[in-house]
Order: sequence, then C-alpha cells, then structure tokens
Amino acid sequence: MKPIEFDEIDTVSTKLDLEFTKLNNYLAPADTAPIQEKQFGSSLVALKDSGKPNSTYYNRIICMNTESLDALRGAADWYRDDDVSCNCSLPPQKTNEQSVTALRAAGFHYVGTDAVYFTRPTELPKVEDNPAMSILTAEEAGVSRVLIPELLSQATAPTLRSVEELSQRYSSSSLEYFLAFIDGELAARASLFYSGHICWFSNAITKPEFRKRGCHAALISRRIRRARELRCNLVVSDTEFHSASHRNLSKLGFQLAYMSAEFSNS
Repeated sequence: MKPIEFDEIDTVSTKLDLEFTKLNNYLAPADTAPIQEKQFGSSLVALKDSGKPNSTYYNRIICMNTESLDALRGAADWYRDDDVSCNCSLPPQKTNEQSVTALRAAGFHYVGTDAVYFTRPTELPKVEDNPAMSILTAEEAGVSRVLIPELLSQATAPTLRSVEELSQRYSSSSLEYFLAFIDGELAARASLFYSGHICWFSNAITKPEFRKRGCHAALISRRIRRARELRCNLVVSDTEFHSASHRNLSKLGFQLAYMSAEFSNS
C-alpha cells in the first residue's frame, strides 16, 4: 500500500469534527445549548459542549500546530470557565517535545493512545451473507426511521425542524448515514464522511440485542462500496485496540496507520 498522508488525514479529521458540530447543532432541540466553536490564536479551534462536560468528543481542541501553542492556555481557561474537561489528540507528525511541553504548561496530562486504521478500497471485502439483514442509507430508509427513534428521543419533541428540512440536511451533507436492519428492525448505524479522496468511517453503534450478528462488518463493507463510488482512494477509521471495532476492521483488511497521543486537562 502507498504511504499514509498524515497531514491529509489530520485535515480530514478536522473537517469531520466541524461537520459533526454543525450537524448536531442543527439537529438539536431548541432548548439544548449548542456546541460552541471558538478560535484561539491563528489556527487553534476549540469545541465545547457545556451540556456534556465529560464528553471526550465535543470538548476538545483541534487544528493545533506549532504556531498555535501559545494559545493553549487561553483555550484551557475557556473550558475551565464552565467546569468542562478538555481533550487533545496529537498525531505522529505533531507529537514532539515542543507540543508536549506546551500542553503540560497549560495543565494537560497524557491519558493514553488512539489507533487510526486505513485501507485502500480497491476491492470489496467478503462478509458472511445474512438473508435477514439489509443495509440502507438514511435516505433509502426514510429519514424519520433514523431521526425519530435514534436522534430525537428527547423528553420534549423538537418543534423547530421539520422532517423535510432534516432530510435535506442529511442528503446534502458530506456526512452520510448507513443503517443495518435485521428482520425489518433497526439494529445498527454508522456513518461515512468524505473530503477529497479520503473517507472517514465512524464506529458502528449496535443495539445490545443485535450484537455479534454481523452488523458492523456489513456496514463496513457497504461503506467501502460507497467509498469506491465516491472515487476515494483512502479509507480511515479510528478505534481502541482489542475492541470489537478493531477486530472487524482487521478482518476486513484494515491496517494500522498510526497511533495518536491523547491528552486531557481533567
């Protein structure tokens, strides 16, 4: 396989973070505080979800580089003002003494690693056939089957967004959703984000009663097919070692691209 483009993957990951932020703010009920996005220095961007102070996804710093290290303290204070923890990932090309020293000076400490995997979608992986399972896009399934049970299960139903508006948002976004149904019941879902020639796969979310039924593998295979249709030549996903996601990715031809270092100020 060709060498991994670390900078490109990092750029796509950043675009994905911002796209998810916009999408989730769009889908959120009117009484939900939006995810905040704030720039510090020339390039550092911080995402904060005050409603979920312990969330490791939305409470994190992205776009960090050597030019933005001086802005770390200001960003860390922005999180502390709302008593929200903050996380930061360093891919290999950014993990150096200068970055680590700046993070520690701003109150961050090392908490572990994250594994990034990749494959080239030159051919479709073989997965076990399951006649009871069907894989559909959100558009094919009907957006209400995705949103109503999964995303809009709030105490008070949102009133400011119509299903038609939400459907348009899904179909026009570079973030696409795929759903696995077993015997007609929604069993799992996963997403694909594409930018340029790179696709980024999320880990599948499977209902407990449908685990170990092949949903994750089938969703990976279907999204690889979509990546081929989009003419992407690199597919990337991140997950923890020894997890079900890791095992499924490995079985379907993904290889380890690199490990990122994870830091937190909590």
